[in-house]
Amino acid sequence: MEYMPRGWNFFRFILTPRELAKVLEPFHLVQFNCHVPVGYREMPAEEFLASYRRLYGKLSRGEALSHEADWPLMRHIGLTTDLARCPYGSEHTYEGQQFLLPVFPEPCAALAPFAMTIDPESHWVSLRNSYVQFPQNIVGYEAFYPKEISRGDSTWQSTATLSGYQDFLLLKERISALSRGLRFQLDGQFYRPSVKIGQAAQKDFPRFYAISQFTNK
Repeated sequence: MEYMPRGWNFFRFILTPRELAKVLEPFHLVQFNCHVPVGYREMPAEEFLASYRRLYGKLSRGEALSHEADWPLMRHIGLTTDLARCPYGSEHTYEGQQFLLPVFPEPCAALAPFAMTIDPESHWVSLRNSYVQFPQNIVGYEAFYPKEISRGDSTWQSTATLSGYQDFLLLKERISALSRGLRFQLDGQFYRPSVKIGQAAQKDFPRFYAISQFTNK
């Protein structure tokens, strides 16, 4: 990584695997937060979507996710419309094999799971709790992109003009075209968290453990 980020833009969503596949069509998928084998260029979309299908299947069946059983499904991935912006270098040896590190000159848009924590007694919902701490409350994915970056000195620049931020905006646009604001009810109380949900996913959402743990008592 050739920069330091500060502050984050977030856009959270719940989509079925079919809906997400449509959203991802213009993008290349890249590893941005770990080393990769020499020769790696991108992750096939189907590899990521296969994991997502398994994750979404568990959510739609009302299963409570756990680190022990489901950590491989909680994948982070970067997105770009131009692979040339996402080079790898700094070759090194790890456990006898050669690897490269991301040396991206600017951030790429990225996706990671997010958790939604609900307290019906206090009538509040939080999107700030970590999915690592509360994997059972995962309901979807969030797109994120830094608001500012520093390139190793004391100055910070806005990311608003960067190509990666334009990819982030394109991602938001494509998600929004297939979704609407999430709205649900528990114990007579309506909740409207800042989350988009696809029409097909809306039908599955009441079965998600984050919701059904309160409705199936």
